[in-house]
Amino acid sequence: MKSIFAGAAFKLLIATALLIIVINDAGSILSTRYALQEKAREIAKTADDYYAISRSESRARTEAETKATELGAILTEFDILNRRWVNLTIEVPNRATWIAHRFTAIQPYLGAQLEYSRDMHQ
Repeated sequence: MKSIFAGAAFKLLIATALLIIVINDAGSILSTRYALQEKAREIAKTADDYYAISRSESRARTEAETKATELGAILTEFDILNRRWVNLTIEVPNRATWIAHRFTAIQPYLGAQLEYSRDMHQ
């Protein structure tokens, strides 16, 4: 009788551990995608602010790169068009996962990339 409860407790422990791993990995993947738009908006706003002050595209790019680094993103493309639009592309590197990074089918979803445009006159 005691071994039946021990076996059931062990199975429950394993199932709980697997559930925690799946929740952690899914949360890591989803949070990357969810926060991407907000990060791009903040980076574009920073570039917009510095361009408005300095009228220097290189200064705006430098500040955008700094902001991207602070937010854990990589600024891969940056352009100011017609002194009106900030266009940028950011990339968020693969997030740390416990198990998901071991499956090649899931690896493309661990990081994310987004193209974003902001009207500087808003």
